[in-house]
Amino acid sequence: MPGLVLLLLGLLGSSGSLPPPRISFPLNSTDRPLVHFSPPGVHNTTTLLLSDDGSILYVGARDAVLSLDVSNRDVISLKNKLDWSPSDGELQECEYKGKDKTVDCPNFIRVLQPINSTHLYACGSFAYNPHDAFIDADSLSMVQISSKAKGRCPFSPVQRSSAITVDGELFTGTMSDFRGVEPLISRHFSKDGRPDVSQDTLTSLLEGERSALLRTHQTLSVD
Repeated sequence: MPGLVLLLLGLLGSSGSLPPPRISFPLNSTDRPLVHFSPPGVHNTTTLLLSDDGSILYVGARDAVLSLDVSNRDVISLKNKLDWSPSDGELQECEYKGKDKTVDCPNFIRVLQPINSTHLYACGSFAYNPHDAFIDADSLSMVQISSKAKGRCPFSPVQRSSAITVDGELFTGTMSDFRGVEPLISRHFSKDGRPDVSQDTLTSLLEGERSALLRTHQTLSVD
């Protein structure tokens, strides 16, 4: 957990350039031809997730999640597309809050992670009111959707965030408030009876465990 916290803090706080990729090819290299894929009506494709076998690329875009067949190195084809956008009323409410309806208020997918062997977890800014969902990876269909995604992805489409899943648990580093001034690192979907934790609760949780250990030690000493 401490190592992960440091990693997420580094990703949130780093202002320098990203490190170079492990493998790079010159533009127009014959060793790795560049395949261009640009379906109509798809924008802001900034969140990418490659399947374990490397054959499917999942893409988080504006108001959509896509699965692309990348098994053929020379061709990229659209396998499925899931449309996921706020309603007109939600867009209008976002605009009432002082945001630009077309620039700020669509649903920008900011987190896309495997939650198990068959499903993905996605979280989007959704008209400055983060929503998340579980998605069937094969059919790219919604299984469950929730509007209670605060602390799992940012309100703003331009705020930086980071997320990773480990054994079905989601770890996130993001801004947890509408104004984007409160960074938060959290664990969600905790297993084995453990509670979800965040910066707000971690200190008190550890203090509670410390008190329980002290009580156990005192009991053993008395016995």
